[in-house]
Amino acid sequence: MCLVIDTNVLVSALISPAGKPASVLNLALAGQILPAADALIFAEYFDVLTRPKFGFPKEILSPLASSLRRFFQPVSPAPLPGGGLLPHPEDEKFLAVALGAGGVPLVTGNKKHFPESLLQKHGIRTVPVLTPDEFLAWHFGES
Repeated sequence: MCLVIDTNVLVSALISPAGKPASVLNLALAGQILPAADALIFAEYFDVLTRPKFGFPKEILSPLASSLRRFFQPVSPAPLPGGGLLPHPEDEKFLAVALGAGGVPLVTGNKKHFPESLLQKHGIRTVPVLTPDEFLAWHFGES
């Protein structure tokens, strides 16, 4: 199963290894799910992980980024309708990759950044936007 992991989920997974975001990342590391990303998403992951507020030692960031890339499927982003699609335009890259991968789930801790009403207004109905909790329940067949 393919999905797109928002940066906030990746960072949360690395900060809190016992949380739901970490459970999503662990599924990827175990080969049970296949995260999709493109160069822009990887650039954002690395940019955010290098921020001092997260306290990741600089010497581990490059090897960490290289290791993570092995578990991700490179996907070309789908074109999106013109400007103003989302409240935070920088999040559009995640939606574009989810669409490029065939309408796969987008797992985020900030669902409000991907309002269903705006997605539907622009004809985007194939990308489920889920929290880590919702994704795990869906993945494991729970209601």
